[in-house]
Amino acid sequence: MDGTTEVLEAARTSLASVAARPLSLLSDAELVDTARLVEDAGRLIDGLRVGAAAEIDHRSRYELGAEGLAKRFGHLRTAHLLEQVTRASGKEVNARLRLGGQLTPQYALDGSELPAAFPIVGAALTAGAIGVEAADLICRILTQAADRCPPDHLAKAEAALVQNAGEYSVDLVAVQARLWRDALDPDGVPPRDAEIRAKRGFRIGREIDGIARFSGACGGIELAELRAILARYTNPRTLPAFLDERAASGCDGEGDGGSDDAGTAEPLADDRTRDQCNFDILLGLLRAGATADQQRPGPGGTVVITVKAEDLHSGIGTGWLDDVLEPASIPTVTAELCTGSTRLLVEGSDGEALWLGRSKRKFTPAQKTALAARDGGCIWWGCPAPPSWTEAHHALEHDRDGPTDIDNGCLLCRAHHVLLHQLGFEVKMVDGLPYLRAPAEIDPQRRWRRAGGNRNQINPAA
Repeated sequence: MDGTTEVLEAARTSLASVAARPLSLLSDAELVDTARLVEDAGRLIDGLRVGAAAEIDHRSRYELGAEGLAKRFGHLRTAHLLEQVTRASGKEVNARLRLGGQLTPQYALDGSELPAAFPIVGAALTAGAIGVEAADLICRILTQAADRCPPDHLAKAEAALVQNAGEYSVDLVAVQARLWRDALDPDGVPPRDAEIRAKRGFRIGREIDGIARFSGACGGIELAELRAILARYTNPRTLPAFLDERAASGCDGEGDGGSDDAGTAEPLADDRTRDQCNFDILLGLLRAGATADQQRPGPGGTVVITVKAEDLHSGIGTGWLDDVLEPASIPTVTAELCTGSTRLLVEGSDGEALWLGRSKRKFTPAQKTALAARDGGCIWWGCPAPPSWTEAHHALEHDRDGPTDIDNGCLLCRAHHVLLHQLGFEVKMVDGLPYLRAPAEIDPQRRWRRAGGNRNQINPAA
């Protein structure tokens, strides 16, 4: 006995007493020092966790047979023994074993000892100089070049990265590790790119309770493009084309609170999450691409929405979309009809088909260009969505014989297009310009306010 367990038991008791003290009683300086010291202690503990797992694995190696440590405790695998003893998850236990195998000597089938793959990382982890996350990252990335570079070059990279891990964040160390890897093995970069690209994919899962989950994978150029596109449209500083700051804020420089102008209208906050914004952006771009593909034969992705006449008239109820199990609300159906990629099938009370809407109701590209110049993007007060991310909406609904022309059209982003129908907002055209009116619960006076952001409509004197 070297007293290891006694020391650890004493340390655990001391840490338990510290943990029982309210951190709220500490001064600012003491709290910051506590966070630093706790992290230092945690790194030492993590190093011991990995080391203990690696040593148990060594004593449980296959060639020992029934004399292996795990089998003597009634387990076929080291991981099972560690899960029982530590109460850690299988994922965590396997991660410790994998890292421990890189940091400690291994043994060949003849019993001869092989040096550790990354001894410098192992020493730093044991000393608490770096954490498990940094150690795992260095080993994982350098392993990709280990078989194709001289050992002394690999050792230099390992030493440099360990030093960096003691000074910088793990994210910065990851960048540096990849630079070292590509410098050690420049010929491996193209194969790695091909391997990454081969893993790209996109899949849509089965619909459950109205929700279909989708997932995918990509890397390299595609990842950069996706992030650039999302960043462009989610940047809060982004303003639409044809729209200046006064128009974006809902102020047109004219009128007072009692007029019919939009000058004093309060912008409505966008309460969508980042994930919801990302989804709306991707769907909008997919729609734009599908609409632009005029040469492809076939129906072009047209969806038929089936709805009962009484539901459509009352605005309450549901409609059914092709190949979707969960019904959609009437406001959602109404908003979807404006996109031009759907047709409405109206049924009677007994399911008889009363009317199939015309499929040709989309605004032409030239009309949308004119709407973009006039509206400056989404006409909703304070919305920064540019024209390229909007849908043309019929002020007088198309299915109520509203014409598809500029004097009956306005631009709305997808989110506000749905809100228009869901919340009871109204839009009308006055002398070829769009006006919005909020429902009574938002604006009891039900005032019509000028919408849109064409700079030519702003009073130059303002």
